[in-house]
Amino acid sequence: MAVLLFVSTAFSGISLEVPSFLITVKSGLDGFFEKGLEPFRKMGSREIVETGADSRQKEIMEEALRLEKSGKNLEAVKRLAQAVEVGARHTLLAQFRLAKKYAQLGRNEEAIKQLNVLLKNTPGHLEGRILMGDIYAASGNFQGAAIAYAEAARRDPADIVLNRRLNEIRARLKTRTPPPADEKAPPSAGIFLMKAERLLTEKKTVQATKVLREGIAQFPNNARLHYQLGAALAEMADRTAAIKAYRRVVELTPDWLDAYVRLGALLEAGRRDKEAIVLYRRGAALDPANVEMLVRISRLLKRRGRQEEAHRMLLELKEMYPRATEVMVELGNLLWENGKADSAKKVFQEVLELTPDSAPALNRLAWFHAVEMKNLERGIELSKKSLDIDPDTPPYLDTLAELYYRSKQPVKAIPLIQRAIELDPSNRYYRVQLEKFKRASR
Repeated sequence: MAVLLFVSTAFSGISLEVPSFLITVKSGLDGFFEKGLEPFRKMGSREIVETGADSRQKEIMEEALRLEKSGKNLEAVKRLAQAVEVGARHTLLAQFRLAKKYAQLGRNEEAIKQLNVLLKNTPGHLEGRILMGDIYAASGNFQGAAIAYAEAARRDPADIVLNRRLNEIRARLKTRTPPPADEKAPPSAGIFLMKAERLLTEKKTVQATKVLREGIAQFPNNARLHYQLGAALAEMADRTAAIKAYRRVVELTPDWLDAYVRLGALLEAGRRDKEAIVLYRRGAALDPANVEMLVRISRLLKRRGRQEEAHRMLLELKEMYPRATEVMVELGNLLWENGKADSAKKVFQEVLELTPDSAPALNRLAWFHAVEMKNLERGIELSKKSLDIDPDTPPYLDTLAELYYRSKQPVKAIPLIQRAIELDPSNRYYRVQLEKFKRASR
């Protein structure tokens, strides 16, 4: 089933309006594109030998990602264009990311041009066709949107949400009456969304919030506007207002699972665990296969001291979904925290058998080496691999720092824990660690 490309926060790409749609977006989609993974080519990747051009292209794309995260979007566009010119294995992803970035910056003609090239070479690229439809829909070109969505639906006729979107666009085409020649057409919700997205990209969150509120005043039932407002308010650390915005999204589109995830995260941050559990149960009922939603419930049960209930729930999930590594990682963490190190170790080893690049499992197994003071070199190797997969992750940095400290290399530990403090300045534990490493290095 096609992935629905509604990337909608300031962190992850454009927000284009498709009015009144019931949207189901799997959690983690933002990170899916942020991290620059290769979602279109995973099978057999370990058997493919990477060429010099492949490596160069990958380096350029990673550099573009870093530039995006630091707000240097024009530079990121230049790098992505360079990556496309390399013409190596990752060109498909580079083209798609470039088109998405053009659209985010309001350069729709260039975005469409890039998508046309991509779709000419890869007609079955559903995500590209959906993005093209999104761009056309937001700009009011419903005819173009209908063609793009129809092509995507023809290739994936079972995608219910995509078909709803197509039907909505077709309904608009039937009922739409052009304004008189001397009368200016009123702005669409998509115009507000695109303007707000541009402001968010420029780090002008307050102005973006104002634009979104203006849009909501004209389109009070547009879930996308409320969703983007929630993202902007969360960026401003206005948790109460963000919660209110996301609650409205859930009211308007009860099957938009990503809104459940974002709302739940805000409730968790506010220690409103009971409300979060109720919300996650509702979300899980909409999609029983959404394992992450159920794992979040078990995590909250554990935090509320209901260890046995959390343990029982995870065991049941593991039986139902024996290859769901997120369930096993959570189960391993629970066992570790309850002092059952041997059982936890077995679980994490099982995770690596299923997913050799599971950063949480690699990190935890590396930590076991530190705690047991056995084969620290192997622990360092595992820890480095976890950071290769998920760089700049404070707990992983701390693990590697501790391993260096215990292998009598405290000087190497200091910059790692300093980086963890930069990323998580409110964590007092890391500061204690830093003092420990400094004392050992004197």
